[in-house]
Amino acid sequence: MVVFNYQSLNIKCYFEWAGKVFAGLKGVNEKLDEGMELVLDLGLEKLQAECESLFDEVPVEPETRILQQKVFLLDGIPVRYEYWGWEGVYARSLVFKSSEVAHLDDRELRKFINENSKVEIDASCTYSRDKNGFCFVNYDFDTESAG
Repeated sequence: MVVFNYQSLNIKCYFEWAGKVFAGLKGVNEKLDEGMELVLDLGLEKLQAECESLFDEVPVEPETRILQQKVFLLDGIPVRYEYWGWEGVYARSLVFKSSEVAHLDDRELRKFINENSKVEIDASCTYSRDKNGFCFVNYDFDTESAG
């Protein structure tokens, strides 16, 4: 039996590792396939929790209401998607840990997002990198209605 510590797994390498493990063992027998799927599902749950915890300290302005949020990996980099409202303005944000995107200027970050997601960020977006270690890309501003 192979024992490993989920906490020591590098988030960026998890999916590559899991794919190799599952591909190498899949088809050996049905019970092993079921067991590996369970282990990978548990790993994904722990990975999701670990990714979400990276964004526990994201600051939110007092009048801002976060209407939706989801944490996911964008080309191996943890990112939090937010849909929010503030004083009749609704918009979306992608929030990164600043350390993960420090090597990208705003133009390069926009290009990275556009090339690695279904989100299309145009020049009207805003960027901010705060003292708490987060980088915000705000886009899709709307004053009509939530949705």
